[in-house]
Order: sequence, then C-alpha cells, then structure tokens
Amino acid sequence: MKNRKLYLVPLIAVLFAFLTVFLGHYTQSLLRAHIQFLNHLSGVESNLHKISENIYKSSFFIYYNYDELDKNINKVYKIFEHVDEDHKSIINLYPESYKKLLEFEKLFKKEEEKIYRFQSLNSILKNSQIYIPSLAIRYLKIAKNPDKKYLTLLVETVANVLILKNSFDIQSADIKSNIEELRNYEKYLKTDEEKQFNKIILKHLITLDKYYPEYIDLFSSLTVKNNLVPFLNEIKNIFEKESQTKLSIVKTISWILNVVFFIVISYLAVLLIKIDKQKKELDLLHKNLEKALVTDELTGLPNRKAFYLDKSSYKNPTVILINLDKFKNINDLYGHHIGDKLLKKVAKDLKEFIQKCSQNEQCKVKLYRVGADDFLILMEDHLNEALTLAQEIASFIENKTFNVEGIDISISVSCGISAERPLLEKADMALKFAKVSRERIVVYDKNLNLEKEFEENIKTIHIVKDALKNDRLVVFYQPLVDNKTGKIDKYEALFRIIDKDGNIIPPLQVLTTIQKTKYYRDITEEVARKVIKTLKKHENIQISINLSYEDIVDKEVKSFLMENICKVSDIAHRVSFEILESESIKNYENVDNFIKAVRKHGSKISIDDFGSGYSNFVYLSKMKPDYIKIDGSLIKDIHKNEELKIIVATINNFAHKLGIKTVAEYVHCKEVFEIVNELGIDYSQGYYIGKPSPHIVI
Repeated sequence: MKNRKLYLVPLIAVLFAFLTVFLGHYTQSLLRAHIQFLNHLSGVESNLHKISENIYKSSFFIYYNYDELDKNINKVYKIFEHVDEDHKSIINLYPESYKKLLEFEKLFKKEEEKIYRFQSLNSILKNSQIYIPSLAIRYLKIAKNPDKKYLTLLVETVANVLILKNSFDIQSADIKSNIEELRNYEKYLKTDEEKQFNKIILKHLITLDKYYPEYIDLFSSLTVKNNLVPFLNEIKNIFEKESQTKLSIVKTISWILNVVFFIVISYLAVLLIKIDKQKKELDLLHKNLEKALVTDELTGLPNRKAFYLDKSSYKNPTVILINLDKFKNINDLYGHHIGDKLLKKVAKDLKEFIQKCSQNEQCKVKLYRVGADDFLILMEDHLNEALTLAQEIASFIENKTFNVEGIDISISVSCGISAERPLLEKADMALKFAKVSRERIVVYDKNLNLEKEFEENIKTIHIVKDALKNDRLVVFYQPLVDNKTGKIDKYEALFRIIDKDGNIIPPLQVLTTIQKTKYYRDITEEVARKVIKTLKKHENIQISINLSYEDIVDKEVKSFLMENICKVSDIAHRVSFEILESESIKNYENVDNFIKAVRKHGSKISIDDFGSGYSNFVYLSKMKPDYIKIDGSLIKDIHKNEELKIIVATINNFAHKLGIKTVAEYVHCKEVFEIVNELGIDYSQGYYIGKPSPHIVI
C-alpha cells in the first residue's frame, strides 16, 4: 500500500528535473545569444571607429589607398549577415535590440553612400590641390617675361589652396576671390600658352570652390557629427535593459520552482497521510462510475452498453424494440422539459408493467433505454411470447393518458421484434419496416427482405452521390404552352440521374430514399445552379423549379436560393418556385414566409399537383400563388369522364376569381388539349405539348 502511495514522489522528481533542465537550457540559450549579440555590437563599433579613422587619414594624406576603408565597410556587412544567421535565437530573446539593429543597418547603408561620395570628392579635390602648386611653378617655365603681378596672384592662390587643405574653411581661403582675379587678369596675358595655363588653373580652382563645401559637410557628417555611434550606444542601452529583464525572469522562475518544489513536497507528505481515506472514497466513486456507464441518466434504466453486456448471459435472447411515435412533435409542441418528464413516466410505467413478468423465475425480462425515444426489452423466450408481450405493452401505452405538468398527452408506439443476431440491428430493421408499412408491430423475418431493401437504399445513395460528384445530374426541361397564344416561353425543370453505365434514372426511383439524406439538399442546389446557367443562356424564357416543404424549411437551401436567384435581378423575375401541395406541409406559416421573401424580389410561386387528394382551398385563397398546376390525375381522363371535367372547371373558375393562373398537367393527346382550352385553362403541359428534354426547344 505504502509503495503505491510513493509513486507520486518520483513523478514529482522527474517533473522538476525536467523543469530544471529546461531552465538550464533556456539560460544557456540566453547566455549564448547574449554573447553573440554583444560580439556583433562590439564588431560593429570597432569597425565604425576604423572607418572614421580611415576617413581622417584619407582627408589628411594627399595620396591614400581606400582598400582598408572598403574592408572595414565589408566587415560591418559580414556582421549583419551573422546577425541574420542568428536572428531566430536573438529575435526571440532580444526583439527590441534586434529591431533597432535592423534600423541601424538601414542607416549604415545611407552612411555608406556618403562614404563613397566622400571618397569621390576627396580624390577630385586632392587632385586639384596637388596640381595647382605644380602649375604655379610651370608658369615660370612657359612665360618668357613673367608678369610679376600675375606671379604674385599665383603665389597667393597657391597659399589659399594650402590654407584650404589645412583649415577646411573655404571662407578663410578666399578661393572665390582668386578665381575672380584670375578671370579678370586673363586679358593682360600675352601668349596663348599663358592664357591656356590660366584656364587650366581656373578649372581646378572652380572644382575646389564647387565641391569643397559638400566635401566639408560630408567629412563633418562622417566624423564629428556621425550619428551611427550614438545610435549604436542606444542599441547597447536597449540590449542591456532586455538582458536585465531576461535575467530577472530566469531568477524569478528559479525562485518559483524552488518555492513550488517545497510546497509540493509538503503537499505530498499530507497526501500520503490522507491516501487511505481517499482510496475508500475512490472505490465508492469507481462503483458509481461503473453504474453510470451502464445507466441512462434521465430514466435510471440500463442503457445500450448494459444491453450489450447482458445479452451474452441469455441462452436464446429475443428483443422488443419500442419507439414512441412522433415523439419529436411533443418536444416541438411542449418543449424538451415536458418531453423529458414524459419519457421518465413512460419508463416508470413500462418497468412496473414488465415486473409482473419478471416475477416468474423462468422469465428473464429486462428493460433498457437505448435511444432518445427508444426502449428495448431483452427476454429469454420465443418469438410468440415476445409478440404477445409487445401487443400487451402497445395496448397498455396507447390506452393510457400521461399527465405532465397539467397537460394530458396520449402516445402510440411501434415495435420491432427479433430473435436473430445481431439482435438490435435486426429489431431496428423490423421497426423501420413497421413505420413505413404503418403497422404497430413487426417481427423480423428473412422473407421481409429488409436487408435487400437497405442494400437497395445504400446503392441508390451511392449512385446519387457519385452522380453529384461527377456532374451526372442533368436537368430536363418540359415546355408549357400558352393556350391563348400558342407560344412556349415557360418550362419546368426536372432532374435526372445518369449512372456510370449511361442509364437515365428518373426522380421517383431515388427521391423516397434520398429525401432522408443530406444529398436531397445537394440535388436541389445543383438543379438551381443548372437552371441559372440556362436562364443566362436564354434571356426570353421562364423556368420553374420544384421545391418540397423540406426545401423551404431548410435554412441552407433557402439561403442558397435567395443569394443566387432571388437577389439576382435579371434571374429572379424569370423563376417560378413550384411547391408541392400535400400533407407534407406541416406549418403553412413557413410557406407564407418563404413566399413573401421570394416575391419581394420578383420571383413567382406555383402550387404543384393541386387536386391530388389533399387540397386546401381556404389556404389557397390566403396564399394566392401566381399559378396552380391542376394534377394530372384530374386531367388525363377528362375527355372520358364528365365528372372530372366539372371538378377541373370548378378549380379553374375558383383560381381565376382569385387572380391565379392555371396550368393543366398530363395533357397527353389532342382531345384533352381541346377540352383544357375549352375550359379556359391558361397553360397546358404534357407529352402532347412536349416531352422533357435536356435542351430548350422553343
């Protein structure tokens, strides 16, 4: 026991060893970066002094080699390259110093331009300074009778040049005065050679006068007023502050680690004393957690995991999967808190009901909650007994009224029974079949071909998914003719799926399955995209798009239609949305909101299959669509059945009085077309007018 308690000690030791190593590594990195950066700064500073020294020498000596100056400049740039190589460690530890050094590099590049300009001017001016004294001596050679006054002027000029060289003061040297006097004296010179000599010496004096002020400013800027050294000192100060900050952080962390270490050691000592007591508490908690893992939190019944654990103890297990019909409607109508309370009451009553069977020692019956509104009964029995129990439970639930917070709620159930493995999956297949066939209880049987049905559904989903992915969903367009003008300018968009073998699959073959998947939304959006392309290609036509109630309440589909059709001015007014008038419409307010939204942008509304067994004339008068399409079941035999003719005439007259235009579907022959025209129906659609085609045919 004590050995188990002490496992924390080596863990803490390892943790602090790790932290100590980390701190040591960090400190080494800090020291290494500190030395590197400090060396970089020292190197830059040393070379700056050498550059300044070379500038002084180049200014002082008549003849000077600039190689040493260039070498020092290149050394500074080499240091910048080393800084770039080390920038990861430096920028992490000394970001402000690194930033300042980058600014210094930019400043140095500007100073470099000044240095090279200074070199150029220095060479030019030194050349003139050297040449002028030698020219003065040359005058004595070229002048046969030297003019004493001119010779005096030359001596004065040479003196001013020497003064200029040593004083760096263009004013005190008075070169401008010498230039003016030499220009004025040119007319007194006798020979052409003397005049040419005067021009040459004037050229050198003008060069000195022109460039010397800039030369003096550059020299001052590069030596006395050099701002590189103060900037470098500023970097040093920032670097020193950052170094002190990092050092303080290291010291603080080290101090904290020591304090925490002693605190943890003290805590471990206390922990070792209390560990026996805590172990007992942990054992109790472990038992509670094990129970929670196999218990439904809401109802307290065993959950799905418990079922999988328990079924292995049954020799011939049989399961009854019970689903509360339309339980979602209860949540939507009364709220989830009412739904949860109802579930608890149902669970309690079911448990009490099957306890009667459990009293029989030969009958092992256990109740589970395996889904939101799904309960499961596991029993050791045959199918006949399971079927009997399921019938009794269904009658018990359906004949009972559950009162929740003063609300009386009646519910019905559907059951799937299976004795074949996998139990839950086969029972779920039977339950789904019960839902589709509207039977209360279905026992799983291979003859029901449920697996085949699921396989077909999966195959259908795969075909649709593949068609969407590879652009094999095509849109066919069926024309509508204006019965008064005989003109075709309206079409209904009908999608078709093309499989890998090129076979065309009609919508009815896939819709029932796909409507339960996310791909139904993808089909609607893809049809809309292709219709938009067709409308852009043909500017004088209108196209209707079929929408189900599920499309209207789907926020993503609605948003897609609004953004890509309704809010596009040259498209919106040429699109009509056909809404199927059927029992699938659960909330007419949603339909109302959709109609108002699309009409706001100029799109039209059509009610499809009106008169197909469920037609709300009252709501039609409130909704007032632009078109109603009279269902083909009323049209196809209208030339044979007088009663159908009366019904269609009534619908047509009712619609026209409300200002709604009518469309006759399933106009398949000339006789039907003539009767439709006779009744005053506005448009006709059917194979007699034109079959659906992937191309617009006007």
